[in-house]
Amino acid sequence: MQNHLTELRRKALELRAEVFSDSKIKEAEYKKTSLIKDSFVFFSVCDTKKTAATLCGGGYDLNAAWGNALKKTEDYVLREGISPVWVKVDVVTDLDVVSKEVFDEYIAGIRRHYCTKGIAFDPDFSGALLPEQLNSWFIKHDTYYLHAPPEGTVITPPRLNLSALRKYYGKGFAVPKQVIAFNCKAYINDGSVFPLNDDTSRNNAYYGVREVPFTAEYVKNMIATSVGSILRDIDDDGKFLYEYNARIGRARGGYNSPRHAGTLIALCQYADIIGVTEAERAKIDAAFDYLFKNFVFTHESGAKYVKNGKTILLGGAGIGVIALSL
Repeated sequence: MQNHLTELRRKALELRAEVFSDSKIKEAEYKKTSLIKDSFVFFSVCDTKKTAATLCGGGYDLNAAWGNALKKTEDYVLREGISPVWVKVDVVTDLDVVSKEVFDEYIAGIRRHYCTKGIAFDPDFSGALLPEQLNSWFIKHDTYYLHAPPEGTVITPPRLNLSALRKYYGKGFAVPKQVIAFNCKAYINDGSVFPLNDDTSRNNAYYGVREVPFTAEYVKNMIATSVGSILRDIDDDGKFLYEYNARIGRARGGYNSPRHAGTLIALCQYADIIGVTEAERAKIDAAFDYLFKNFVFTHESGAKYVKNGKTILLGGAGIGVIALSL
């Protein structure tokens, strides 16, 4: 346990060096009011085995808020016994007290997963959610957000997911008439410290994405890390683990031939360009065996074809043929 705490403190110290020298954070001390008197800092910590925990601390200035947030995070790491693979810190740089209706209008005007504002339900931020938390679970979208609904269907705009909030905060939770909308400047440390994009322009696709120097060596290492993750998620029978949800502890449904074959194409390209070990090659071979056993069929004429369930899809057949040609 002490090793976990040491690792957390090391990562936090490296983050602190960047945060306390960030000119935007220094210049962004928002005006304190009789309602909101503190600065606020969020720490998020994750061992990659379950969803990250996020803890918030407030204080009369950044240094005090940092200390309080870090202490809560240290207590969590000791209590849960987790090894902090990555640590993220968000510093509140701007906030505004608005009505619930105003925040609802903001949510209704953005695309799914594009929320860039956090929300606090009380002045001391004891109930507060970062944009990433809102995007992942606490904003409810109509079923038909991606395609045209049947004629006559009434579409409800995106809104705060009250049932999810009650699971998180308790059955008696109710969104107050006034909430606090806030913006953050964030850094992450997963072995190296990176600033995260903080452009809050409407529907900015890069908000929260790490800002890294894209050298050839960095891109190569990034690809190798991604491929390593995919290879580790191949079952013994050759099936890929598809979109694992750490919050509920199981994989999402919807496995199909385009997803399987498309992933195989990427792995084959990686093997040809960068190379793989014998053990990694065996994993890829197992994935090809799964493709043959589950998606490749033989017509009475002797011709082979790729089928997904009861249907032959143009895209699925095409990408399956490409994978089989590699």
